Amino acid sequence: MKPILRLRALALPALLLAAALLPGDAPAFHPALAVSLVKTFAVRAELSLDDVSMTVNGEEQDPTALGLPADLRATLRYEAGATDTYAKVEGGRPLDFQRSFDAGRFGFESSTGDSDAVIADQVVGKTARFVWDEAAGEYTRSIEGEDAGEAAEVLAFIHPDLELSLLLPAGEVEKGDEWTVRGLALVPVLLPGVDLEKILVEKPADVFAGESAREAIADAILAALKEIEATCTWGGTVEEDGVSLGVIEFAGTIDRTLDLDPTIWVHGAEGVELEGSHLRVTIELDLEGECRWDLGAGHFRSFTATGSGTAAVAIGVEIPGELELELEGEAELSLELAYDFASRAE
Repeated sequence: MKPILRLRALALPALLLAAALLPGDAPAFHPALAVSLVKTFAVRAELSLDDVSMTVNGEEQDPTALGLPADLRATLRYEAGATDTYAKVEGGRPLDFQRSFDAGRFGFESSTGDSDAVIADQVVGKTARFVWDEAAGEYTRSIEGEDAGEAAEVLAFIHPDLELSLLLPAGEVEKGDEWTVRGLALVPVLLPGVDLEKILVEKPADVFAGESAREAIADAILAALKEIEATCTWGGTVEEDGVSLGVIEFAGTIDRTLDLDPTIWVHGAEGVELEGSHLRVTIELDLEGECRWDLGAGHFRSFTATGSGTAAVAIGVEIPGELELELEGEAELSLELAYDFASRAE
């Protein structure tokens, strides 16, 4: 009996040692070639104007008299859909794939009016090819069919990353391990399918009017995006419909003040240095959610997140000379965000 007891005594530390030596989870992007992944993305934002005040030459003004809404509430909806089929994947990156653009819509509902429109309609219903150019460090893009030239112009400003692989760890992880994602790498999560950096750098005229606005606002937004960060935490694995999914817990923060050129709001004053003038936008936003990664199939299954925050705008403009205008204004807004992404093999 003593040898059996001795073996049992040795078994426990042996099992503990074996468990310690077992490899951790290693989520990676490795979808099966020629299999199509159908992806849908929905972003919803709720805005409300909490407070607004304005004075002109020291006298308080009624914001509604200046065309500003007294009670602004708005809902913004962004929806996109695409089907990706991969021909070549290496090192966790798609090197050659085709993307069919299934849908793209932007909706706006507010106390001042509603709108709903197809966005990037030049490419919706078309299929494009993305091929990684190692020397250039970017994808070459091509699209065929009617109006291919016009579609190619839009295609240049569509972000190729719809995989959410930027949220993955660099290697094996165990439950509770953390890693950080910073800067522009987060843009495909915040606004999927939109190459915001490229738009701000190469096509700011399509976003902002006025030379001063293009330079000041585009540069300020890029600087803010480069400073945002998110912490990812490995939450272990769960079973869903018989599939093993890795859970990545996501927590992002934006806390940034943008100092802009106030003359962008003053007609005819572009490029004029106005002493004592300022335009300051402060954004505070927290975003939390989780990404579920199909460990066997090698692609994200779902991503959901919610966020809340505030934005404060303060402007002061002093115009000397004949106008002798001194304007001060402040506004505070609340923001609620919701994200719902999904991906499935077809």
